Amino acid sequence: MPGKPFIRLLMLLACLLAPIQAQGAEPVKIGVLSFRPKPQTLAKWNPLAVALKEAMPERDFVVQALTYPELNQAVAARQLDFVLTNSGHYVVLKKRSGLSSPLATLAVNENGLSATVFGGAIFSRAGQAKINTLGDIKGKTVSAVNVESLGGYQMQAYELSRAGISLERDVNLVTTGMPHDKVVEAVLAGRAEVGFVRSGVLESMVREGRFDIKQLKILNRQNLPDFPLQVSTRLYPEWPFAAMPHIDENLARHVAAVLFVLEDNAEATRTMGIHGFIVPADYSPVEELLRELRLPPFDVVPHFTSRDIWARYRWQTMGGMFAFGTILILGVGLLLTNRKLRAKHRLVVHQQQTLEASEEKFRTVADYTLDMEYWEGARREIIYMSPSCEAITGYSRDEFIADPDLFLRVVHPDDRDQWDAHRHDIGNQEDGMLNFRVVRRDGGIRWLEHICHPVWSNDGVFRGRRVSNRDISERKRLESELLKIRNLESLAILAGGIAHDFNNLFQVLVGNIQLAKMNTEESSEVYQYLKQAEQAAGLATKLTSQLIAFSSEGNKLPINIQPVSYIMNETVAILEGSDLLPEFDLAENLLSISVDPAQFRNVIKQVVLNAKEAMPAGSGGTLRISAVNEHLSENHGKYPPLAPGNYVKISIEDQGCGISKENLPHIFDPYFSTKQRGSQKGMGLGLTLCDTIIRRHGGAITVESEPGKGTGFHLYFPAVVV
Repeated sequence: MPGKPFIRLLMLLACLLAPIQAQGAEPVKIGVLSFRPKPQTLAKWNPLAVALKEAMPERDFVVQALTYPELNQAVAARQLDFVLTNSGHYVVLKKRSGLSSPLATLAVNENGLSATVFGGAIFSRAGQAKINTLGDIKGKTVSAVNVESLGGYQMQAYELSRAGISLERDVNLVTTGMPHDKVVEAVLAGRAEVGFVRSGVLESMVREGRFDIKQLKILNRQNLPDFPLQVSTRLYPEWPFAAMPHIDENLARHVAAVLFVLEDNAEATRTMGIHGFIVPADYSPVEELLRELRLPPFDVVPHFTSRDIWARYRWQTMGGMFAFGTILILGVGLLLTNRKLRAKHRLVVHQQQTLEASEEKFRTVADYTLDMEYWEGARREIIYMSPSCEAITGYSRDEFIADPDLFLRVVHPDDRDQWDAHRHDIGNQEDGMLNFRVVRRDGGIRWLEHICHPVWSNDGVFRGRRVSNRDISERKRLESELLKIRNLESLAILAGGIAHDFNNLFQVLVGNIQLAKMNTEESSEVYQYLKQAEQAAGLATKLTSQLIAFSSEGNKLPINIQPVSYIMNETVAILEGSDLLPEFDLAENLLSISVDPAQFRNVIKQVVLNAKEAMPAGSGGTLRISAVNEHLSENHGKYPPLAPGNYVKISIEDQGCGISKENLPHIFDPYFSTKQRGSQKGMGLGLTLCDTIIRRHGGAITVESEPGKGTGFHLYFPAVVV
């Protein structure tokens, strides 16, 4: 939410400065409207009392689940301190009992999304073929919890009134009382033909196994892409959290501060099934709905006569009559004058339409180009800039027009000299072409292909230059990727030949060392030297094996494997003896992959080992390993590019020191390493080897990292779909 960190800080500072309440004060009572069974309501909202108690240990908090009549009575008797109820009921209580303006607005958790609005559902049994539209509700028996329910009656009544249907006149209304479950039970049992409930009730009862959603059908279904629940009405702000008028301002401010940061308490919000609370929403749409329906507290029509108007607004009325007379006289004169101007106006309109048509053709061509087109005047002012400049640089065309030097500032510092040299002679009659980089507003880098051409008027006056800048960042990236692949292929050929020769030499060397050891006493000093030489030769043999993996001879025949056991076994083996804990999240239906098992194990080993070494020794921590099936469609946009199809995505995420932006583009380069070189340190080939093996299997490896927070590697292997 924009500005939320500032709001949190402001509220928390205010609360810290507030006086602390004395121990032993009366419990703070929070009344919650119970639209579901009371036990469920208490189980849902008791964690809120716990969270408030944790934030204000000097206070005790109690949640009370109340029906509409109980909540009305408790508020009227001032037996509560805070109230959480639906938006319509809040408007009633505010007018009648002086509730405060909302301290916060509820943000519920709907299928993992934060929802700050809700609506109402209108439904009937699926087998009722004659009830399909709002008009079919006329003459039917309708069940609702209470006429005070915003989501369970008032929203639906408003929609029906706009369709010309009055609930008081055109239907037989049956109220069930809380909870909303009773309405659904009445419709399923045939005691009512149509039911009204708030959004989310049907989905909750289905999750509880109370009925099958196929037993019902939703009338006037609203297709709202950003709202995940079945709904038949417009959406209105979620429930407000308000204070009673007798509540101390410091306590109210402290409670509001806790509500705003409640989303950070993952356990509490998950138990309550909410996302948290946000700054108070605008509840004027709810008041307009109640006024339109003449529902409480707007159900009393004031008695107001014309005599009252004259007595209260006599001078205003006389002034209005005088003004009306004046306007009438002026209007007649204006009408006469207007007749004379119409002929001239028609001529001007025709000329303007011709000009607008011509300008529209120009705008259609210029404004809808993907390239950054602009016209720089003879004095280097920006006469025109195409809107596409914002997509390329992050700056709007108004900013470029207001500040002609802005383009110079967005040119990459390393390219400014060649840009200055190119731009120095703006009156040059030759076309100019240049490739350079720009720095976007968000810090990103884009490559541009710049082409400019001088503009001359019909009488030979220089008017500036017409410029076209095309974003060629993707082309540059592909060129860099192709160059990297070619370099790796050249290295593979060289490494393969050298590795084979060295491998043969090392075999002879190791054999002779072992023979020498057999003829040397273990207690002798020479034996220890031979042992160290044998270990060093083993490491050298391992290095030659890695070099062979780069060559074409490193390929082996792949087989179909289920990767779960390989991932778990290699991870556990690498982390054995360390204080790091693996956290596995491997999909149960993970598809098979076609790989060389030894090379696949080596890839997992290298990435896990890299993550292990990135985390400080003795610091503990968790290494998260997950694997899921992922389908990539055409134009999926992932980098590096992968062919469309099914993949197994393996993610290995550590909590280490992370990788700097300067080093991140080079981590797959051969012999690149931020660690010290040596016999027990990396040689910078591990990740390069992983990249090579995965590419040869038709996959890809990507990395994301933030210094100080950790690094995540994502491995894509083509899946075998039977």
